[in-house]
Amino acid sequence: MTAATATTPRNSIAFAALTSGAYASAATALLFLLVDATRGQLLYTPSLLGQVVLLGGDPASVEPLRLDMVALYSLVHLVVFVLIGAAATALYEAWSLLRVPMVLGAALMAVLTAGAFSLGAVAYPGLVAAIGPVWLVAGNLAAAGTMAWLIRSGTR
Repeated sequence: MTAATATTPRNSIAFAALTSGAYASAATALLFLLVDATRGQLLYTPSLLGQVVLLGGDPASVEPLRLDMVALYSLVHLVVFVLIGAAATALYEAWSLLRVPMVLGAALMAVLTAGAFSLGAVAYPGLVAAIGPVWLVAGNLAAAGTMAWLIRSGTR
């Protein structure tokens, strides 16, 4: 075993990477499902994201609901979060400071939020406003908390 895996079997690391990303993606999706339902626009957010991110649409002029975009964006979202989970798990194993649960959660929250707001401002103008900045932060908090908890519990 290498130094990074001296205390954690490799399969536990892979499992933590996969589950942390998948569950973080699901936690975010569930939050926005509830937000959209309370607004009376079920599945609006993944439809919006699919039309803007995948098709290059303007957030102000997207169709209210495109189920093809909901399905496709959900798949892309899952893959991206699994990749983030893998990177976060590798960093968790390599860097002892991240083994403090609050540090890991705060680091994930900072990376997810900064990434979402920066990408939104640069590549997708108007998208953050269309989603709602408070809800975007809440979604990142749900994802970061879920991911940190699963990485910590899955690699012990």
